[in-house]
Amino acid sequence: EVGEGRGRREASERVLVELLDNAVRHARSAMSVTVDVDGEQLRVRVLDDGPGLPGGGVDPFAPPQEIGSRVGFGLWLVERLAAALQGSVGVERTGDEGTVMCLRLPLVARLDSEQPG
Repeated sequence: EVGEGRGRREASERVLVELLDNAVRHARSAMSVTVDVDGEQLRVRVLDDGPGLPGGGVDPFAPPQEIGSRVGFGLWLVERLAAALQGSVGVERTGDEGTVMCLRLPLVARLDSEQPG
C-alpha cells in the first residue's frame, strides 16, 4: 500500500504513464483517454485501436515476460501500482478493433494549504 504525499503522487503518476505508454505502443494509429469522477473514485479509460490483448485478454496482468529484446512489465506493473493505491484496473473490451482499459483510483482530499477553507 502506498502512503500519502509524495509517494502517492509518484505512484499515481507512474500508473498513468505505464497505462498510457502501453496503449501508445500497441495502437495502430489512434488512442484516446477519458477521465471522470465516479462516486469517490477517479475513473480513467484508455482506448487504443491496436490488435487487442493476447488470448483475448485472459490474463493481461501476468508476470513480466521477455518480449523480443525487452521485458514486458506494462500491464503487470499497472495492476500492482493500482492495487498499492487501493484502486483497480480492468479490461472493459479487447479484440481486433482495439482495447479499452479502465483504471480506478480513490480520490484523496488535499490536506495542504492550497485547499479552500
